[in-house]
Amino acid sequence: MWILWAFVAMFGSTLWYIGPKLFPSQNPFSPLVISGIAGIIIGLVGSKIFHKTWFDPAAIPLGILLSFALITTLSLILSLNAGGKIGPVSVIIEISIILATLASIFFFKEHLHWLQILGIVLAAMGIGLVLFFQK
Repeated sequence: MWILWAFVAMFGSTLWYIGPKLFPSQNPFSPLVISGIAGIIIGLVGSKIFHKTWFDPAAIPLGILLSFALITTLSLILSLNAGGKIGPVSVIIEISIILATLASIFFFKEHLHWLQILGIVLAAMGIGLVLFFQK
């Protein structure tokens, strides 16, 4: 089941990248307000449906951590509004995948197969190529 949710997140990320170009806004803070309100509604309803409670106080630390996603979204909008192209901007942002993998190794003692390590190295090289050869 986790892979289904991973693909849903992938499609959501795609919309996250192309949304600011599809619907440009002169005020980059307005979409944050709308997404924040939607997040609260979806979170409350989903919590009630799937966990039979409206709110779990144990989720507060994670909620605070995830609130930094608003800064990420604002940065994406500002980057694209300043003339950034979706391709290079999304590649720079997705460096976070490499950082998250390194954090999982050091903080959570997760282990990677050598082919996974090779894939990460190749991905880093690809990121370098995309950024170096952008117009």
